[in-house]
Amino acid sequence: VDFVNLMTYDLFGSWDKDSNWIGPYVYSHTNLTVIKQALNFLWRNGVPANQVNLGLGFYGR
Repeated sequence: VDFVNLMTYDLFGSWDKDSNWIGPYVYSHTNLTVIKQALNFLWRNGVPANQVNLGLGFYGR
């Protein structure tokens, strides 16, 4: 694998309104806690930082 692409946007949204865990409280936005956990998972498993592409959403709602 040459690169790992990590999507860091639209992790939660209106589609989660029926979830028992999230409900209607978390809307489509960036969740820094989840992103940090994902990056830590990659680092712990030996994925070098120079092979991670961080996907950012550049749009408005």
